[in-house]
Amino acid sequence: MSTQPEDSRWLGPSLLEPAAEHSDTPNEFERLWRGFMTARVTIGLVLLLLHGGSVLLDQPHRYAPLLISGIYFAAALTVRLLTTPQQLSHVMDAHWLRTVGIDVLAFATLQMLQDSQLNYAPLLALPALMAAMLGPMVMALGTAAGITLLLFGYAGWLSVQTPWDSSVHFLQAALTGAGCFAISVLASQIAARLSSLKQSAQRNQLAAAVQRQVNALVIESLAEGVLVVDRHGLVRSANPAARLLLDTRNPGLDEAINLTRRSGWQALLDLVQQSFSQHGARRAEIVVNHAGQGPRQLLVRTQLTDALKSDTHGLCVVFLQDQRELQARVRTEKLASLGRMSAAIAHEIRNPLAAITQANALLAEDLHLAQQQHLTQMVQQNAQRLEKIDTAAQHLLQIINDILDLSKIEAGMMHFEQAPFSLDASLRH
Repeated sequence: MSTQPEDSRWLGPSLLEPAAEHSDTPNEFERLWRGFMTARVTIGLVLLLLHGGSVLLDQPHRYAPLLISGIYFAAALTVRLLTTPQQLSHVMDAHWLRTVGIDVLAFATLQMLQDSQLNYAPLLALPALMAAMLGPMVMALGTAAGITLLLFGYAGWLSVQTPWDSSVHFLQAALTGAGCFAISVLASQIAARLSSLKQSAQRNQLAAAVQRQVNALVIESLAEGVLVVDRHGLVRSANPAARLLLDTRNPGLDEAINLTRRSGWQALLDLVQQSFSQHGARRAEIVVNHAGQGPRQLLVRTQLTDALKSDTHGLCVVFLQDQRELQARVRTEKLASLGRMSAAIAHEIRNPLAAITQANALLAEDLHLAQQQHLTQMVQQNAQRLEKIDTAAQHLLQIINDILDLSKIEAGMMHFEQAPFSLDASLRH
């Protein structure tokens, strides 16, 4: 079985298949189907009026074309009003018969009943085009082949009636059939190409929507504040961290707030305006003041976006970071480094000290002179001093670990589940 993509096969998909439609916009296939059905009704009405006028002009031989036109108009109108849009299948079923098949039969019959004044062969392009646009290419080629066979059959019948002028009829049938085949192939290729482009556009739109959702989730979860500000100081977007940094009393800061209306944010507004005026990124430490609260020192970085159009301006993306948080991180890193050094010192002291203490004890058992005993006592005393240093290093390491745990608790990185207790009962004890 071939694994070639459907949009690149010779017998590829039809234009805008209904099964591939997932958007809320009007179904393109349904719109195309209704357009063809409306065209069929219009052609049927024109034929009915044309042959009806001929009958009124005392042309009795026009009754048969009038009857065919009336039947075709009624059938086309019924399909347009009562039938739901449906794609043509790979076989000539009932749906093909009431849409494409009746057109082929009606136009071919009118062509056979024609006189020297009218030629209905151009109308046969409609069923060939409709089969190519509403169904697979195999159906379009089958319809074109059926039209060609009917025309050659009619040309053969005429050759029997008038054998001296048969070449003209065969030539006309050949040209009309070739035109139907050309229309079928070209329309099917165009339909397959448009279907492929539409499916590719839908995949790109889906990927872009997923990427927007991912970006929004990442920005929302950032610990660093992010603002999107225009050149007029209007905040277009702000993540929760930015709202918390700019107004701790109101975490639900309105995204449409204007920086020019907050006197305590003048330093932030000046930095944004400098970025726009100098057309470049800026970085500075500023102080933001909140009413009724102390100043907050922030590290601010700005970055300009490109304008989407020549007559518009870009936006300024502002990154905010609390200096207190940076300082707390520096202190935490220093404590962590001190803890690692204390652990290394304790490890390096503990192992040699144990060996020295054990060797000194074994040596003291074999020495009997007072001077030698005094030397072993000195070694033992200094080993005990080193042991006290090791113990102090272990205590320091424990203190550092407790401080680091406390820092994590304050930062919200660690949580403890504590059973509730009565504060009054605890105070009594």
